[in-house]
Amino acid sequence: MPTVPVNNQAVTWAANTTFVLSGVTYAAIADITLKWGYKIHEEVTTGTNTPYLGTGVFHGEADITALGSSDSRFDNAITVASGVVPTFGMTWRETDTQGLTLSGARTWTVSGKFESYEKKTQKDQVVMYKLKAIMSNEPTVSQS
Repeated sequence: MPTVPVNNQAVTWAANTTFVLSGVTYAAIADITLKWGYKIHEEVTTGTNTPYLGTGVFHGEADITALGSSDSRFDNAITVASGVVPTFGMTWRETDTQGLTLSGARTWTVSGKFESYEKKTQKDQVVMYKLKAIMSNEPTVSQS
């Protein structure tokens, strides 16, 4: 059962997030989803009914949904240069609903390569971008 914060002002709110992708700050991020883990190898162990569980390769994915705006250039994130998709660096800083800037914030950092890009334009709707990336490392999190 999740623990409810004693003080509702200590809740992290997505609207208080600062998002930076390869050195460019974006204000119109709608959603960021990170999934990561390790392949676990299960091996039979002779003489016991308990298997050996070995840690395999890391795999992580980042899904980003963003609102279209005049300062959104997500198409640059997946532009191929000399036949290679560039590596990105991505950070975002989450603060609580008090908007604390010096304490109570978490900064997430990850890198990888984008593998897909989607732009959706509908009549009478905001333009939406969806990007999917393969992460090259576990996200690091620092608390200030």
